[in-house]
Amino acid sequence: MSLDNFIQIINGKLLNKPDISSFNQIENQVSKITTGDLFIASNEDEIKEAVQKGAYVIISDFEPTIIDDEIAWILVDDTKNVLKRVLRYKLLRSDLDFYYLQDIEYEIAYKSANCDSILFLGEDMFSNYKRIVNNQKNLKFIISYDKKLLQDIYPDFTTIEESKLDIRVISKTLFTISIIYNDHFYENIQLSSLFIKQLNSVVNFFDNLGIKYDLKKISPIKHFHPIFLSKQMHLREFGHSQKVLICENRKELLELEFEYLKKEAPWAKIALQDHHLYEKFDEKLKKEIQNVHILLLYADAKKLISSLQLESKIVTPKLL
Repeated sequence: MSLDNFIQIINGKLLNKPDISSFNQIENQVSKITTGDLFIASNEDEIKEAVQKGAYVIISDFEPTIIDDEIAWILVDDTKNVLKRVLRYKLLRSDLDFYYLQDIEYEIAYKSANCDSILFLGEDMFSNYKRIVNNQKNLKFIISYDKKLLQDIYPDFTTIEESKLDIRVISKTLFTISIIYNDHFYENIQLSSLFIKQLNSVVNFFDNLGIKYDLKKISPIKHFHPIFLSKQMHLREFGHSQKVLICENRKELLELEFEYLKKEAPWAKIALQDHHLYEKFDEKLKKEIQNVHILLLYADAKKLISSLQLESKIVTPKLL
């Protein structure tokens, strides 16, 4: 890419008069730098190694020490905005369709989509950039749960609307549903009936765009995420225990989920802990769950699972 054009796109300030006028790839990890690349630096310590590896351009949001005047040194207000501005420029004439889904819909769509032409934007902006740039010819649809990100890179996005309920629930447990949709029977989908409206919106959205999906691919989403435990507090496979931690990382959903549990599992001893975000399975938490069947937590399931000791032995009592 032309250096002059690039500087205008990112609203940067050139700090020297370099010999180079263009560069190859954009990188944000020193280990991946090759000769001719542009490097987005997060601290001064990385810069020397990037220059030694052959970087042609160094971008920072702090005043760097210019150690090679032949390459370009660019100052920006915030390096986090660099890739957003580049993407916005590249997507100006794009034929891609961008969609905003709320986070629960996004999770369901991400886990059920079965189509190579769809891209789900994640939290890592550099990964988003690479995936869009490297796969743009094969992509048709880009989906995000981050409205601010979409406004930054492609303001003309579409928000999907809640649709008429076409799904009929045939049977359910606390964490699975069997449904009929468009005359097809889908059995034991790993999703709570709490989210039937969001599932309905997603399948209607997919059908309207001709996007292929497979509801059997759905695994527990990060909302109302069950972690099944043995009496010894070891992890069990999905549905293979009647002692369950349920993680919810959106605090405002906890009360709704607690009421759902009391209604759908009147036989169970249920407790709610919502006073702080749990990220580690410690002795205090172990004590909390000892005397209940279900403990609903304000917690990130991924972080909590990683702190539990894994056990390979499987027991299979009746599914909740």
